[in-house]
Amino acid sequence: MSRIIAQTPATIEEIELLLTKSSLVLVTIYRILQKKEKTKITEIYEEMKKYYGTGCLMTIARVVRDLSIHNFITLEKTYKFPFTIWIKLTEKGRKIAEKLLEVEKLLGE
Repeated sequence: MSRIIAQTPATIEEIELLLTKSSLVLVTIYRILQKKEKTKITEIYEEMKKYYGTGCLMTIARVVRDLSIHNFITLEKTYKFPFTIWIKLTEKGRKIAEKLLEVEKLLGE
């Protein structure tokens, strides 16, 4: 049973997810996807290293899985070498990433 985002409050799991490293990953995905249609974990890692000066592939992979579970992103797996997992934002993920980016800008003032 799916819930309608605009009519029901976020779950505790979704709130906790966004108040952790996941928010950095989600904003990073948003930044990358403003330039292209889809991205992959290694590109997120490189962008996070460049922008935030930090990043861990295993942590990013875990966060990507969690973001996918909560429908902030979609994963598209390829079944031929090099077996890439492509990442795209859902509409829900895009809206939340935009709000997180606004918060990030406010904190930087």
